[in-house]
Order: sequence, then structure tokens, then C-alpha cells
Amino acid sequence: MEEDMIEEILVKFPVKTLMRMKCVCKSWCSLIASRRFAEKHLNHHSANKSNEQILIFRTLEKDIVSLHSPESLNFVAPPLPIAKKTMVVGLISTPCNGLICYQSANNEIMLCNPSTREFKLLPPSHFPQLYGYKYRDHAIGFGIHNNDYKVISIAYYLPEGHVSNQDRLFKARIYSTVSNTWRSTSHDPTPVYIKGIVPTVNGRCHWISYHPEKPTKLFILSFDMHDEMFLSMELPSVVKFPTDENLLQVSDGSLAVYIGCGVAVDIWVMQEYGVVESWTKKFTFQYTLYSRGDPLLLWKNEILLMPSIGKDLKVRLAWSYGDQRFEIDGSCCWRFRAMHYEESLISLK
Repeated sequence: MEEDMIEEILVKFPVKTLMRMKCVCKSWCSLIASRRFAEKHLNHHSANKSNEQILIFRTLEKDIVSLHSPESLNFVAPPLPIAKKTMVVGLISTPCNGLICYQSANNEIMLCNPSTREFKLLPPSHFPQLYGYKYRDHAIGFGIHNNDYKVISIAYYLPEGHVSNQDRLFKARIYSTVSNTWRSTSHDPTPVYIKGIVPTVNGRCHWISYHPEKPTKLFILSFDMHDEMFLSMELPSVVKFPTDENLLQVSDGSLAVYIGCGVAVDIWVMQEYGVVESWTKKFTFQYTLYSRGDPLLLWKNEILLMPSIGKDLKVRLAWSYGDQRFEIDGSCCWRFRAMHYEESLISLK
């Protein structure tokens, strides 16, 4: 059989099958491991919507990432431990071409392809020590431009002896996989809330931010992976003040904000990216008696993945699909993260 015909057949298989097929012969191994084939495979399955999965981060005895079928929450592959110690809650990016970026508890930043179970430890970002300021925490974002995967890291500092939000100082550094180095951004970011998942839409990472002189005035801060500039966008006008129940997410490829009020959550979607007037309230979900933590994922514009505590007091992630209900276990409602995922063969080497 001709090589071109073999390639057209192989490109239709899922990643798990292709990883086994690498053992068939050297030529197949070389083809499947090539960047060109990985990109062709990703484009084929993205166009056909044939590799959609749910990626779930949760804590049991260790922090793990697992890939699930959206119809039943069945495991697509065995759970993958991603840290020896538990992570800092929330420091995980949305996937980019099948890759995710996350921070471990000891501030190491990792790239991971959950499909191929491949990891890459990034070099230290080396944020500067500022006289009179104490380093506190940082946020991350992840994206790609011209086949260069980039990580944006935002650190914040507090003056010694001060705890006010207005006293925070924010710095940013960006990592390039091509150069394998970090460098400072040309401008400092405005303050950001370090919570939830960092969604990447239209080549930009997004955080909820505020002006230091007006900490109750919220907006969206984005970072463009192309020109490496910080930009701002307005939130829906109904967002009046900061709350832990305001979260950014991705809904069917569009930027979305979850606005909670204690008993329900409204989901607003920016239908035309960058156009403030296109913010539209699409859904309202009522919390149940057993709902806990943050709403995690809207799937197919109708189903919300939500942590809960059952009558037996066990923590679970609840998922309803049609007339069926599925659950998976965890140890803490506030340590669940879930996102849309498309598997890929993209290598970190």
C-alpha cells in the first residue's frame, strides 16, 4: 500500500490507537511521531468534531488529570497523576492544541499533553525580588503563535506589612518554547484575580481584572500571544462588584462569564469577540441543595458540570446527559476543574 494512502487511513484513528500503532514498524513510528502528521491529525479531527472529550482536574490522594467521554464520563485513558504534591488551586490553563499548562505547589510550571502523557518542566521564571515587597502568587496563561507555544506568568507582590488590594504590584514574564527562555513583557499588567481556569480565545488569554484606584470596577484583561500586548474589554453591565462567583470560561469557542448570586448562576456569552454589545445572557442554572464549589463547564449549550456533596457526604462531580446521571469522585469541591478538550499528538520535545 502506498505511503500516502497509509497516512490518510492512519490520520482518522484516535491518539490512543496511534500510540500503539507506532510499534508496528519503523516507518509508521516515524510518521506518527512527525510534527506534520500531528498537525494533520489535529486539523482532521477538529474539523470533524470527532475527538471532543472532557478534561477534568481533581484531587484524590494526588492531583490527577483525566480524559472522559462527554456522553458517560467514562475514562478515555487511565487517570494521569500530574503532581507529587497538591497544586495551587486554579493555576491551570485551557488546552491549546491538546496541550495544557499548570503550576505545581512548589511553583514549577509544567506543560503536559494528557493524550500522549508527555510532560515538560519549564525553566524557572525568575521574577525579580523587589525591595520592600513580598512575592505572593502568580497567574498563568497559555497560547500559540507561529508554532511557538507561549506561557504568560503574572506575579503579584505586596509591600511588607500591607494587605490592601490597592497596594498590590503586578509584573509579567513570558516564556517561549522556541527559545526555551523567559523574558519580561514590555508593560506591566493591571491587577488580576487569580481564580479558576484561564481561558484562551482568539489567541488571547483572559483574566478578570480591576483598576488599582477603583478596585470595585471590574473588566477583562487579555494578553495577545501575537503582539504580546495587554488589552482590556468590558464585562456585561450586570457585573457590578467583585465576587468569588464571577468566573471566565469558554462556551462553544466563545468567551463566557459565569455570574453567580448564591442560588443560581447566569452564563453570559460574548457572541462576537471583542464587541461589548454582543454580550448575551444565554442560560441560567439553579443550584441544588447539594451544589458546592464553582460551576465548571457548559457542554453543548445545555448541561452544566457541577461539584456536589451527596447525602453520604462524599464529594462528587455530577453530570446529567439526557435521562442519565453520571458522577465521579473527588476529595474537595473547590479543587475540581473541567474544560473542553481535543486530543492531539503534538509533542513537547
